Amino acid sequence: MDAIKSRLTQDPWKAGYAMLASNSHSSLSYQPLGPFKAVSRNPDMNLDAYKHDMMAASNLTLMWYFTDNTAYASKAREILLAWATVQKEFSGAESSFAIGDAAIQSIGSAEILRSTYSGWTDDDTQTFKDYLDLVYWPSLFIGGERWGAGSQTLGGGQGALQIWSAMAVAVFSDDTVKYNMALNAYLTDPASGFSNTLPNGQAGDTGRDQGHAFGQIANTVYTAETLWAQGSDAYAYADNRLLSMMEYYADFNSGGSRNFIPYGPTYGLYTSIGLDAKGRRTDIPASAGHLIYNAYVNRKGVSAPYLSHYRTLVPDYTSGFVFPGFIFRRVQDNNPKRDLLKASWEQPTANEVPSLVNQGIGSPSSTPGMQSAGDSLTLTGSGVGIEKNYQFASRMAEGDFTFQAKVKTSGTAGSAGRAGIMIRKSADASPRTPYVALTMSPPGTTSAGVRLNWRRGSTTYYMGYKDYAAAGEPYWIKLVRRGNFIYGFTSADGVSWSPTYSVVFPAEGDDSLGSKVLVGAFNFSGSVGETSTARFEDVRFGSNPSSLPLAPTALSANPSAGKIDLTWKSDLANVVYFDVYRASGDSDLALIATEVNSQSFTDADVRPGTNYRYAVRASGYSGESASSETSSATGM
Repeated sequence: MDAIKSRLTQDPWKAGYAMLASNSHSSLSYQPLGPFKAVSRNPDMNLDAYKHDMMAASNLTLMWYFTDNTAYASKAREILLAWATVQKEFSGAESSFAIGDAAIQSIGSAEILRSTYSGWTDDDTQTFKDYLDLVYWPSLFIGGERWGAGSQTLGGGQGALQIWSAMAVAVFSDDTVKYNMALNAYLTDPASGFSNTLPNGQAGDTGRDQGHAFGQIANTVYTAETLWAQGSDAYAYADNRLLSMMEYYADFNSGGSRNFIPYGPTYGLYTSIGLDAKGRRTDIPASAGHLIYNAYVNRKGVSAPYLSHYRTLVPDYTSGFVFPGFIFRRVQDNNPKRDLLKASWEQPTANEVPSLVNQGIGSPSSTPGMQSAGDSLTLTGSGVGIEKNYQFASRMAEGDFTFQAKVKTSGTAGSAGRAGIMIRKSADASPRTPYVALTMSPPGTTSAGVRLNWRRGSTTYYMGYKDYAAAGEPYWIKLVRRGNFIYGFTSADGVSWSPTYSVVFPAEGDDSLGSKVLVGAFNFSGSVGETSTARFEDVRFGSNPSSLPLAPTALSANPSAGKIDLTWKSDLANVVYFDVYRASGDSDLALIATEVNSQSFTDADVRPGTNYRYAVRASGYSGESASSETSSATGM
């Protein structure tokens, strides 16, 4: 900030600062439009008021720093704390986008004010931390009651926006648990972060359109720069992947030609670089480009020829809801090296050709037929659908594992035939038996392509790609188990894998998968009287020990006046924190405490004479463990 301040009389910083100073959101006469108790996006409610006020807080904070006029800081503080005190919820299908689009402005402004403005108090910091924890964090879906400390992000730039926002919340709040949860998502969640990119520089949204493609790059680099400030080097991760992404984008949008591998995020499978009505884009915010240029060229001395040219085409400041790019334009950066990042988990490598046993799930109307030679497999049979009465060539699997196959032919029985790979709790044909299946349908049919089906409880779900017919035969499909999570992938070449969707199962009970499952290939004809033949190649399997934490043991509940003290034991491998559950009378156990970072907890919300039952689960990045045995105590 001091370096930028010293250059405000020199272009291009001078021109960017002039636009900042003249913007209506930078004026001391700005009239806040909020706060409101609730903000929603899709459907929109009070959203414009929130966005305008956060932009004003940001602009006013920057004006305070550049002018030393405390009136700007006072007004920015007033806006931020008004929202932090009044707003109680984000809602809507896109609540995380509302948070993420303003995270630099809202959280960044609070960070600058608490570090530089004497009028910002410790109480203000705590008020804002509470706001982030109670209002922002629940809408970001990084960790949660159903999946422990893991993540189930949206695809592409949407998920990258969730992760960046979560990282900003964690850093402002000095919360190591949240920080590590966001970092785990950044490095391992298949839907977003680094996992939804390719070595050639493609991002999941590259095939969608260039505005969203840049958004994915920007959100990924905002997290990288935040990590750099915390001592970790995400820029070096995956062989300088962020530089590859920006060079690909800058080259194409400067008029260059780039090879495209069929690829996408969870909501789309694309076969070419995507354009919107604006075509190739040079009207995007400059901030991410400046950050990447600084990280590689200034800090590391690495060449970035396409980005170097592209930066001359992009304005440093626009009037929209974006952070002014000139803030991130630097001349030099001699920061010392940071620690290299290492992912908390890696997919098991599928090298083994599995030995499969064919069987009928339910009552297929023809005799099962299976032929295997090396990594090739042929299945012949009939059956009406994916729920039951089909052929399943499978093996037992436990722990974390990967199963993949190339579907050469999904069937010979017409539009109703299907083939694919499946993880199934057992061979029981009961309609409640949990499973996950990646299904290929024959080309030329209305449902051609790939679909992910799963059953959890009494409901069957499915998720199909947008443009999923692009996954035409032959095509590779893959299922990966990570504790309670199942990840689905597709690939045109068996090397570059696009995520389809992630499914999370309960930690225990009839709807859980359990520790041992069946995994393999299946097919059905869609008709009782018709036979279908499916052909698979490159059938492979690989496994690692489970990454799911073990259930805590030896839970003890000890009452005293006005409280009940809990203690337990745990194998701490794979444990991030503990969740505490409580019930009274005949009620079901309900979560009363999360992110407990020790093997003890005090319940101070108890009534004398009431009997309470407790259970504890360990939360890890692969999901929640099964429950400990319960322990009871009566309040005193």
